[in-house]
Amino acid sequence: MAASFLYGSSHDVLEVTSVAYGSCGTPSNPISSDKSGNTTVALKAAGTRYFICGTAGHCRSGMKMAVRVASSGSPPPSPLPDFPPDGPADPPSLPFPPLSLSPPAPMGAAGGACVHAKVAADLGIGISMMMAMVVVAAAL
Repeated sequence: MAASFLYGSSHDVLEVTSVAYGSCGTPSNPISSDKSGNTTVALKAAGTRYFICGTAGHCRSGMKMAVRVASSGSPPPSPLPDFPPDGPADPPSLPFPPLSLSPPAPMGAAGGACVHAKVAADLGIGISMMMAMVVVAAAL
């Protein structure tokens, strides 16, 4: 299983702790970081991983993602905790309807599944970023 991020040159992908994710703090020592514009992160172990854009203000504008990886055969996970926003009370409106994903259907003998989601965030300062996340699940 892997998460892939596609992004422009003014962005990056930082893997951070849950504390840094909740506060949108950009740590001086993230778990991992990449600025290539095309980042793929292997999701091999069960657990929750946290990713943010480290560019100033971007995480607070919504450029962050938590990925919960479940072991095969485990029950559905409980919802992630809500972190209070540090930005304006009314988040910037997006020109897209909310994204809704349904559980993927099994594919073939391997039992793998593929989920594609595109997330766009309008920063309100003339910069738009398209993040495409592709999660490919394979039998563990």
